[in-house]
This record gives sequence, structure tokens and C-alpha cells, in this order.
Amino acid sequence: MSANFWTNLRAKHPLGIVGLSPMDGVTDLPMRLMTAKYGAPDILWTEFVNVEGMLKNPARLERALWTDPPTRVKNNQLVFARLESKRQDFSLVARRKSGPTPCKSSSSNPKNTFRLANSSQQKTVDCSFCRLEINGGGAKTRTIAQLYGLRPDNFAALTTRLINHQIPRTSGIVGIDLNMGCPARQVALNGAGAGLIQNKPLAKEIYLATLEAAQGKLPVSIKTRLGFNELEIEDWLGWLAEELKPAAIILHGRTYRQGYSGHADWEAIARAARLIKSLSPNTIVLGNGDVQSRGEAQEKVVQYGVDGVLIGRAAMGNPFVFADRQEASSVINFMKTTAVPELASSECSSPEAKSSQNENNDRRSFYLALALEHALLYEQCFSSLSNYSFLPMRKHLAWYARGFAGASALRAQLMQANSSADLQLILEVDKKKSNPLEAVLAAD
Repeated sequence: MSANFWTNLRAKHPLGIVGLSPMDGVTDLPMRLMTAKYGAPDILWTEFVNVEGMLKNPARLERALWTDPPTRVKNNQLVFARLESKRQDFSLVARRKSGPTPCKSSSSNPKNTFRLANSSQQKTVDCSFCRLEINGGGAKTRTIAQLYGLRPDNFAALTTRLINHQIPRTSGIVGIDLNMGCPARQVALNGAGAGLIQNKPLAKEIYLATLEAAQGKLPVSIKTRLGFNELEIEDWLGWLAEELKPAAIILHGRTYRQGYSGHADWEAIARAARLIKSLSPNTIVLGNGDVQSRGEAQEKVVQYGVDGVLIGRAAMGNPFVFADRQEASSVINFMKTTAVPELASSECSSPEAKSSQNENNDRRSFYLALALEHALLYEQCFSSLSNYSFLPMRKHLAWYARGFAGASALRAQLMQANSSADLQLILEVDKKKSNPLEAVLAAD
């Protein structure tokens, strides 16, 4: 993977790059696969990985860098098939082109279709939303590995392992990102993350060590903030651009001191982007902070002069944040005809509809079906690990259970689930109250 990856990605997305922001404890492999399948962001980020911990105890931390689906998700296996024996697996055979235009028919793919697993039968549905191809070889996802720590030699050692393919299930890694912006006190006050804003010599050593180890095979970017206690656009961001000239700078619109309080300062991001471009014209600049949709992200690109935007918290429990309106409608139609057929009798045209009882039940059905799929995928990815626990999955379940009547009470029950089987039992009881998942969870 050449160092001009970011330039090429920008050229492929003239409306701006829109990606999934790294979030500790959130952007693990199952979450990224769900996001890629239903939202198809242009680029994904791993959780941040501590280089010191990774080298001391690789078995515990390697999974944060995984990009490849487990074997059971490959070969046309999608987890809806587990919900009831009557449902057959399916595989998407369409691949969405960049931008909002749906993919067109071709001689090799005359129609947008899905194929039933172990069958020659095909059905025509609108799969134009799908940029993720799940077809035999597994999901194809481009992912940036984010690293943090203190010792330049450890950054170099982990980068060397990645480019030499010494870490299993990381074939989707297309770049290295250095975290110089994490505001967590235990990280920043120890000198890592946002702490590097106050230690330029160490920041430079880490960057140069990583760049040398990458050998031009993976681009090296930096994700940081506007400053430590106050805005440091010229002193910090100007220095990064002029001194280091990284392939990309991803800029969160707050200082370390702000944490996640207040509002992201997009005017300051725009000032920083202009300065970075003037000092390092080849550096790609992405903004980050408080963006709620792909459409809003593309507006930010035009308004503030950045090359793209990362979306973070708005993606929790809502992979559709990366889909435009037309694509979201295609997903709904697809779910109506295949995965959640009880929606087919509804007039709901968007998962965001809330105005009537029917629409409320549609949203409930839709997002709880996604929650169950996500839980099954989580188990498929991680249940074979010696330190496996279902507990990290609970927060995702809570995020799916939002925006419909009775969500608060249901979330309290979801937080007691210890497996996908527990979740299914909870949803079966909930179905008797609101009838949201009849087709997905119906007993034989």
C-alpha cells in the first residue's frame, strides 16, 4: 500500500471522504463490520491500541486490530440465518460505486441480486446501497490501525509486524494512524495521546520511527486536537504540517481541556486546514466533531475546506449515519423483502420515522433486528477467545434501543443479557408486548 493512499482516496470521493472515527471500546471488529455492511463509510478506524501493551501481551490486544471476518461469516454466511431454520442465508452480489449514484447493471452483473447460500436461486432486490461485498471471500473493509503510546521503538516494532503480516486477521489494514489527541486523563497525563501536544520532540521521534518502519508500504497519519489547554493552531498544528508533513492530519475540533464538552469548533478547524495546506500541500486534512450524517459531513467539506470528515458518536447503534437518504431507503426495502419481512406491510419509508404507532413499531423491529445480528456477529468474532466476555456488547445493544416508545425500559433488560440467546429471549418477551420481531423471532 503506497504512501499516496490518502491522495487517491480523496480523488475517489470528490464530495469528501466520510469515515468512521476511532473510539476506544466501540470500534471493534463486529461494530466495524456492521457499519461497513449497512453504512459503507469510505474508511474505517480501529480502536486505539497501546504499543507497549501490544508487544508485552499481544494475544490480549491483537483483536483490536482485526479486520478480517471469522470463517463462519465468510462463504456467504450471514447471521440472520441463525434466527430461524426457515430463513436461508443470503449474499450481496452488488457493490455500490463511490458517491450517491446506485450501481448500474453490467454484463457481469445484469441485475442487483442476492443469492441464496448453497442454491442457484437468485432474487432481484435493490442492493444499490451496498459498498461492502460479502460474497465467498468475506467482507472487504479498508481500515486504519490507530496506535498510541510513549516509546518510538515500540511504535516501530508494531508497524514492522503489521507490514510483514505477522499479526493474524489484519489483511484490511491500509494505514497507520498515530493518536496524539486522546483526552483520557490516564493517557494524556501520562504523556501519550493529547499529552504529546506538549512534547513536540517525542511526537517527532514517534512519527519518524513509525514512518521509517512503514517503509512506504503504509501511509502514516496523525489524529490530534486543536491544542492542549487552548487553541494552538500555529504552534502545534502548523508545526506538525511544516516539520513532519504527515500523509494526513485528522483534527478533532476541541482542545484536550474541553474533552468532549461544548461544541466542536469548526471555524478553528477551517483555520487549521488552511494553515496545514499552505505548509504541507500534500497533507490530507479531515475534520471530526459533532457531525450527525453523511450529508452534514459533505457540507462541512465545502464550508470549512477540509478533505473529509470522520463521524464518531453518531454512529453508535446507527450504521445508517454513513448512508445518504436514497441508500437508507434501499436498505429499508431490502430488509422488508428479506431480513425483516413483517415490515413489508408497513408504509414506513425510513428507519427514522416516528410519527405513528406503526412507524414506531417499524423502527423498533428494524433496530432490534440489527441488535440481534450484531450480537451474533460479536459471538462469532470473539467467543473462541480464552478471555471472552459478552459484557462489552451490552452498550451496543443499548445504543440500538433508542428512538421508539418503551426503549428506556427495554434498555434496562438488554443490559442483563449475557449472550445472543439471552437477547433473543428478551426480544421474544418484548415481542408479546409490541409485536416488533414476529418474522425474525417467530417460533416454528
